[in-house]
Amino acid sequence: MKEGSYRQHFETVFNHDNNTLVLTDKKTPANGSKVIKSVKGIQDMLSCFYYLRSKSSAELKTGTVINMNVWIDDEMFPFQLKVVGTENLDTKFGKINCLKIIPSVKSGRVFKQKEGVTMWVSNDANHVPMLLKAELAVGSLKASIDDYKNVKYPLKFTK
Repeated sequence: MKEGSYRQHFETVFNHDNNTLVLTDKKTPANGSKVIKSVKGIQDMLSCFYYLRSKSSAELKTGTVINMNVWIDDEMFPFQLKVVGTENLDTKFGKINCLKIIPSVKSGRVFKQKEGVTMWVSNDANHVPMLLKAELAVGSLKASIDDYKNVKYPLKFTK
């Protein structure tokens, strides 16, 4: 994380077998690493996106709410992923029908508002991440699909 002259660089290694994580401050390595007790099923920001891929289409119907904990930098945030509907999304590969998911997050240090993040995943058995938009406390973030390969089921793009 960089903000003005402030710099922070943490590396986090998750151990899901014993519900711990190892937090290393890469900015000041002399501080060493800390082992922190975690909770079952904790994710980082990116893996919560991919966690959805383990869910069946029946588990991701409009109105579904999935509770999870997400680790960002050096803090755990409770997330609630809400499937709010479907939307046809334009991508560089064509249009594709997606599930629109809005995580409820804690506003403040990282996020600008409680529901400032929106994510879209393909509305099929793949649940491939297509787009992520976030209003951050210090700006905004947009990540979109750039390439894909080895998907289990064909993606249905239309022109």
